[in-house]
Amino acid sequence: MSKIAAALVLSRELALLYPGLPETPEADPVVAETAPSSPKRSKLRLVVIIAGGVCSVAVAGLFLWLLVREEEPASHLAPRRWARRTAAKVLHLAPPPEPAPVPVAAPAALPPPSGELIRLVQSLAISAVNRGAQPRVSIAGKVYYPGDAVATGLFLHEINDDQLLFRDEAGNIYPRRF
Repeated sequence: MSKIAAALVLSRELALLYPGLPETPEADPVVAETAPSSPKRSKLRLVVIIAGGVCSVAVAGLFLWLLVREEEPASHLAPRRWARRTAAKVLHLAPPPEPAPVPVAAPAALPPPSGELIRLVQSLAISAVNRGAQPRVSIAGKVYYPGDAVATGLFLHEINDDQLLFRDEAGNIYPRRF
């Protein structure tokens, strides 16, 4: 028996077992959906297919344009000179006046170091120096921190690795090795 004949026998047997199954291909719902329908419906399908094609071409073109276009430098974000001039003309604004130069006074010359303070710094009895996180020095049994007045008109300015720096009221520096 041929394959076609076997298929016909099988379909008749299935029709007897399941009477609800359609016997003709025209009545089959799957075949009916694929069969051509009314002219209005076919025109609508044609319009939908064309619109979908146009949209897909537009999206593809936009994507390609984004890939191919040249990047502009970041300078296009900066304000342009012509835009400032145009805005000034439209708003009738005058450019801001140039600031007047500020005269700079020459630094005042320090008075010469005092011979008396030089002798005083050299005669100080330094007993201990701490250069840690809180530098301090012990002079004649009294503890001084940078900025403290050691004598009238004489201040402890800084504690270095190998010397102490004292400052007078005029700003002169007096070093002393320890």
